[in-house]
Amino acid sequence: MVRRRLHALGVVAAMVAAGPSSAAARTGPASRPASPPAESTARERGAEGADGDREPAAPPSVSEAPPGGATAGPASAEAAELVLPPLRVRIEVHTAEGGRVAVVGPTNERVRLGLGAGRTYVLSGPDGAKVRWSPGQGEPALPEAWTAPEPDVAGPAEPSPPAPPPAPVVEEAPARVEARVEVRSSQTWRRFVHPMMSALVPGAGQMMNGEPGKGVAILVSTVGLLTGTILLWPRPDPHEGTGGRADDTRSAAEEVARLAGFAVASGGFGLLYAGQILDAYQGAVGRPPRPAETFFLRIETAGMYTIAAQPGQPSHRLLRDFNVSFMFEPVRRFTLGFSDIGGGRDPSTGRGMSQAGLRVGYRVYDRRRLWLTLSVGGVFQSAGRDRGRGARGDVGGFVYGQLGIRVFVTDSISLALLPRLSIPLATRYYAFGGSLPRFAPSLEMGGGIGVHF
Repeated sequence: MVRRRLHALGVVAAMVAAGPSSAAARTGPASRPASPPAESTARERGAEGADGDREPAAPPSVSEAPPGGATAGPASAEAAELVLPPLRVRIEVHTAEGGRVAVVGPTNERVRLGLGAGRTYVLSGPDGAKVRWSPGQGEPALPEAWTAPEPDVAGPAEPSPPAPPPAPVVEEAPARVEARVEVRSSQTWRRFVHPMMSALVPGAGQMMNGEPGKGVAILVSTVGLLTGTILLWPRPDPHEGTGGRADDTRSAAEEVARLAGFAVASGGFGLLYAGQILDAYQGAVGRPPRPAETFFLRIETAGMYTIAAQPGQPSHRLLRDFNVSFMFEPVRRFTLGFSDIGGGRDPSTGRGMSQAGLRVGYRVYDRRRLWLTLSVGGVFQSAGRDRGRGARGDVGGFVYGQLGIRVFVTDSISLALLPRLSIPLATRYYAFGGSLPRFAPSLEMGGGIGVHF
């Protein structure tokens, strides 16, 4: 009995000598109480001695608690979390050794990936850029081309009251239909009324389309060309054949200038008047013309003017010709067809004339509304008898080269300037009288309106 008491006192003395660190190791919050050894349990449950006292349990030794208060048992591996912002591209996550771990994106939300700790990872984008990341570095700095805007995420908010039920769509449908019908009716009205107003008053349609400057310019130009046409109208010299003034009061240069001015003024007036009506229609449509790159058929009417010398006074004469052409485009830019179809009668001699020809051309330039075409052609003519002189009928023809300068005023209608150099192979007759001798080259100026199908 005395021996047992002395043993207990020795154990207590050893515990006091170990100090509070040993006690903390046994009782710290990070440690888990170890199960008492089987011997200690047996001693606690030991049989009573002869004197009836129970044998005290031996306390656990200091070495039983893990040093530093660590939990006993195998250590578990830690996991790292990679947080990525919203992505607009697809990126791949690889280990530094090259093994692919994940493929992410595109996405509008933040992405969280659980990765193993203690390794370095490489993020690769479609542009070839690479970003290295290791656990503990926080969110990686990605290129701006990879990331998408952060969604507007509001913080936790109180639940809002339920929204009222939406209004029935059936009630709004009739109003929308009425609005569409009203817009279409307005556009139809504009496309009819505005060109008609331009036909009555040049430039009025442009003013109604909200283009007052263009409208005023068209009005002034139209009035000026019409005035020039009236003032330069070809008429005989009132002093011709009288003794009061010489028969050659007008020089050849003055006569040619007057006739050329009349041709420009009258032709320009016709083209401007027709063009501004079509432009008023296109302005009512609300967009610039968009001509097709190719066409199947173009029907064009044109007027040609030239000045020829003649005996007597006046020394020069304006020769005019109006015709129709039907041109096809079998291959883009290449045209061929029937041209210069027309006829007329000389009012002074009563001789009738008819003509028709062939033409081929190639479009050397086409950008938006402007087309340039080079053409060559030949025309066959047949003239009737000259009743005044008793001359018999005649046949002939001429060849020519022509430049076509075409501007589209609508999607399918164009205005054209048609300068031409022609050479008659026989006597050439004109629809409104006059003729040119064989092999007499002439420079003609023409203008026309073409409709493309």
